[in-house]
Amino acid sequence: MSFIAPRAITAFNCRLLLHRPLLQNHRFLHSSSSVAMPVPRAGLIQDQAVVFGEPSTVLQYLATFSNTQEWDPGCLKGKRVDSGPLKVGSQFELVTEFKGSKSDMTYEITKYDSPNEVVLVGESKSVRVTDTIRVKPADEPGKTVVDYQAHIQLKGCSKVFIYFLNSALNDLGREAMDGLRNTLTEERIKQLKNEQSDHLQPAQQ
Repeated sequence: MSFIAPRAITAFNCRLLLHRPLLQNHRFLHSSSSVAMPVPRAGLIQDQAVVFGEPSTVLQYLATFSNTQEWDPGCLKGKRVDSGPLKVGSQFELVTEFKGSKSDMTYEITKYDSPNEVVLVGESKSVRVTDTIRVKPADEPGKTVVDYQAHIQLKGCSKVFIYFLNSALNDLGREAMDGLRNTLTEERIKQLKNEQSDHLQPAQQ
């Protein structure tokens, strides 16, 4: 996505412009707590959530990044580009929306250590994002702890304006985290396990 040059280049105008491409191009996970601030420093977002399901099931669901359309209100559409088992090199195309404007972004798995961790790198013309997702068993049986970290890098001369985005990223991310918790219900986890089990069944002769 390209930037539209304002009539007057000021820090305030640049901030308004940069909100749109960044928020369009990434789905950030944050705590639903009103006091949590999961942005420890500009461009680095990290948070944790406890969801239903075993780590292997949850990681496969999150690593299949086209599933983002199920839990993130800012993702309109997601599809996997390749096929077969998830692996390093698997790619996904997402269509996102922010305040009525749509944008496209392509993600690729760069590390896949099931059932522990997946790393995806997403890019558009204006931003590069590295998502690191780690899972582990929660203290409560039948649940999983999701540790999510996103490193955002604006491209070109826009890099310095990442410092203006912390508040907006926190607000948008809380909606995404609420969506994840609401989506990964006990019933949805049962469906996912059945789907994953079906994929492992040998083909009928």
